Amino acid sequence: MNNNSNVAFNKLFDINGFYDFNQTCTLDVLFSHLQSLVNNKNCLTKESIKKISCLLIDTFINWYRSLPYYSIINLDLNQFILNNCWSSYIILVIFYFLKVNYNDRYFLSYEKYLQRLFSYTQNDILLSLTSQLLDQLMHILKIFFNSNITNIEFFLLNILLIFQSDRLNDITLDSMEEICMKILYTYEINTFPVKQSCRYNELLDLTKQIRLLTQILLTHEHFYLPFLLIPN
Repeated sequence: MNNNSNVAFNKLFDINGFYDFNQTCTLDVLFSHLQSLVNNKNCLTKESIKKISCLLIDTFINWYRSLPYYSIINLDLNQFILNNCWSSYIILVIFYFLKVNYNDRYFLSYEKYLQRLFSYTQNDILLSLTSQLLDQLMHILKIFFNSNITNIEFFLLNILLIFQSDRLNDITLDSMEEICMKILYTYEINTFPVKQSCRYNELLDLTKQIRLLTQILLTHEHFYLPFLLIPN
């Protein structure tokens, strides 16, 4: 990346400018889509999850196109991101929705979750892989409940999940990832000065866990599992 591009990226990712970039409306839209699952008293089906997923993907596309750096990234790279990076975005959104709207005292028990799972799959046998994925889902959800992730952190993590995609190998994105990590680090220093170092590393580790979990869910056709966490 040349010096002029570096200057442009730094301006686009100026931390004060990022805070002023209002993304609350996007969060409202995302939560509205997921809230429809809460309001629906019927059992979740493949069709209902597919419908909500399509709405979330549409929101991801609109959100990504609204980001400050979208206009200066290669067109083909932007299209690749739009086509392939929505899955981890959806998983992170579901976790954040649960964190904002519930707490660990008012949530599905493991037994209740299994009931929903068996009802959805119409199978009362818990596969070993499914059990492992459930444990990982619960583990990540506990992190969300305990860490009180903020809106700013949520949006930064979304961006990092894109930049850190294993399917992308681009110098431009590597540079943007570094800038985004600096913004996150600065935010942690200013917002959580006592525990910023530990919290910063925990958030970076969280993105790795979500990215790995998403890959496994897609590969083994278990992408429906996080949706079953949403109480109704």
